[in-house]
Amino acid sequence: INPHITYAAGAIALAERTNYYDRAEEVARQGLIEGRKKVESQRAFYRTQAEFDKSLDWMIALMHDALGWVYFQSDRIDESEVELLTAYERNPEGFDNLHHLGQLYVYKGERLAAERFYVLGLNVDTPNVNPNRAALETLYEHDRGSLEGFDAYLARIADSDAEARHAEILASRNENPEPPPPFELETLDGEMVDLDDLRGKIVVVNFWGIWCYWCVIELPELQQLHERYADDPDVMVLTINNDPNPDQVHSWMEENGCTFPVVLDDGYVASDARVDVFPTTWFLDPDGRIAFSKSSWSQDLLQEYSWRIEAIRDRVGRMEAVVGAQAIPEVNVAELLADGRASFEEFYFNDAKAIFASVLAEHPDNNEAAYAYARTVMVLNEYEEAIPSFERALVLDPDDRRAHEGYLSSLAWGGVLRGRREWLEQALESGGDTVRRFPDLAAAYDHVERAAGQRNEPGLWLQILESLEPHIGDSPVFR
Repeated sequence: INPHITYAAGAIALAERTNYYDRAEEVARQGLIEGRKKVESQRAFYRTQAEFDKSLDWMIALMHDALGWVYFQSDRIDESEVELLTAYERNPEGFDNLHHLGQLYVYKGERLAAERFYVLGLNVDTPNVNPNRAALETLYEHDRGSLEGFDAYLARIADSDAEARHAEILASRNENPEPPPPFELETLDGEMVDLDDLRGKIVVVNFWGIWCYWCVIELPELQQLHERYADDPDVMVLTINNDPNPDQVHSWMEENGCTFPVVLDDGYVASDARVDVFPTTWFLDPDGRIAFSKSSWSQDLLQEYSWRIEAIRDRVGRMEAVVGAQAIPEVNVAELLADGRASFEEFYFNDAKAIFASVLAEHPDNNEAAYAYARTVMVLNEYEEAIPSFERALVLDPDDRRAHEGYLSSLAWGGVLRGRREWLEQALESGGDTVRRFPDLAAAYDHVERAAGQRNEPGLWLQILESLEPHIGDSPVFR
């Protein structure tokens, strides 16, 4: 049984095609039980706890999304929002869930939130038809009266997506990398390749098979990756093929012009590597540890794999200056803050977080480190940490405009994405004070309006504006 089809897809189909909403709800709720059972029954196949947790999150998110969509179809909007946001929190890359969230917020009249979720959905790699593009086009045309400029709008999204994907990939680096199980496997030419002999190189290990449709689809770009680094003595692209007939693999490689190295599986894939998702790719650092891993098909393989390779190559000794330090002299704080900002700008957000945290551990009254740490954890979507961190920064410097804007942003977006009503209320409560203090801080208006809209209380935002007019009526931003 495939719970994601039987229960998740089944519940959605029942709610969309009939009015048997109670039965559809029962199916989705049973899916939460059966989906968990299915993943837990396969626990032995997962190499790490993180892999198991990711698979479980994916399954549970599908069921919450289905339940939320059943509620939406039956006009139970508040319950729908809770379930759909729960699904998003469990799996932020569910493009169907993001499409459902966009539709929910269109229905609620919160078009900025709808656009945000459609854009997030559009940027998810999927071999399937992605409904978010058509939805975004419809929203764009409705809000602007025509599709003029839509292609340029999509191009800006693509540029922003590349930056976001780059940041996400770099943030996905294994913080405690471990070496994979060793292997000694035979090439198509009968030579032996020992994994231990490859230490000192950055090694890309790709698991594939001719039988795997999505493996074959991405192999042309893998060949390009091999050609890009073929003359680089520090990088090697190696593939492990698990087709049963080596002669067939040899002829397939010749017919398709592929020259990347291939070793043949001897049972290693299932028994030692325990790879059960194809394609899967490991990125080994020169110490032979898995610095990055990627499971499933990649839409922009050449670009994204190159990012991982260069991230391993280029990562310099910033962390060595922090790890093991007993105390940081004041004279070195500026240098460390500069390193943290550089890490942030290069999308090494976890490195930046660690550096700023180390400064705060020794110098808790450093307001620049406090703000930088808060901003970094917000970018990492760690809202539970970002909100008190911005509060700390504001205690240190109540006049820091950046901290005020970041605080409101973390409350408003955290409230939206986590479904935390108390954060939205906090944004509304503190937003008025921020606007009074900084009437030209345009972002503050946006964050407070978003919080009011999320609570479906646009009238409350108007009341706040009316109360502010005696104080900031001359502000061009206010007008």
